[in-house]
Amino acid sequence: MNKINKKILFPVSISAFILLSIWFYINNNYIDVCNVIKENKIISWDSMFPFLENWSKIIFLKDYYNICNKEIKKWDLVAYDYAWNINPLIKVVKIDWKDNVEIDWNIMKINWEVMKNSIWQIYIFSEWEINLISLYIKNWKIPENSYMIFWDNINDSIDSRRFWAISWNDILWKFDIKK
Repeated sequence: MNKINKKILFPVSISAFILLSIWFYINNNYIDVCNVIKENKIISWDSMFPFLENWSKIIFLKDYYNICNKEIKKWDLVAYDYAWNINPLIKVVKIDWKDNVEIDWNIMKINWEVMKNSIWQIYIFSEWEINLISLYIKNWKIPENSYMIFWDNINDSIDSRRFWAISWNDILWKFDIKK
């Protein structure tokens, strides 16, 4: 390789590395490339335990999915406006309409794996909850463009066990954990 090629190759590779680093950072760290309003919040209740402890810091991303034209993904931390609750509920997206869903006695399986919380405990469903959820599963699927959101309490929580699946426009905002 001659000296001219070496002189060109080094700056080009450095530039490519910098551009790839910027792209990776933008796509993994919610930079305001789409003008999302961010607010820092502190959790002052323990309803999200063990996933988040009381006084954990989170970042509230208002209208993230609409403004940024992003798809809701499994494991996204989202808020849902539940009619029977004063404050929106903060939950985790556990099931989307592309997943295979199976109910085996009082246990739910997602893509043939038992549904578990953040510390690998198996969710337990009452007979009433299983009967409600079973009404909506057809051919191993929930309705198209629907999501089921849950929290870490494996026995009882105000989540999709009570209000079933929600559509993407029922999700108010996304949260990110502040590090």
